[in-house]
Amino acid sequence: MVLILQTMSAIRAFDVIYVLTGGGPGTATTTLTWKTFLITFQSLDFGLGSAYAYTVSFITFVLAIVYFRVLYRRGEFES
Repeated sequence: MVLILQTMSAIRAFDVIYVLTGGGPGTATTTLTWKTFLITFQSLDFGLGSAYAYTVSFITFVLAIVYFRVLYRRGEFES
């Protein structure tokens, strides 16, 4: 369960990047969520920003399903 939560948190890491580095230096800390923020609120392209947000959600969902299936087969996941 910790693996699932930490992976999802790493994929959606926006707040730490925004507060500590602001996306810099250059593009060194650019992630998909940071790119979503830049496109949506700096370029004001809400359609493409929404597509990026759905992509992040879909990737998170797929990884969670894969983790659940792997752990369920191994018998380590108790429901």
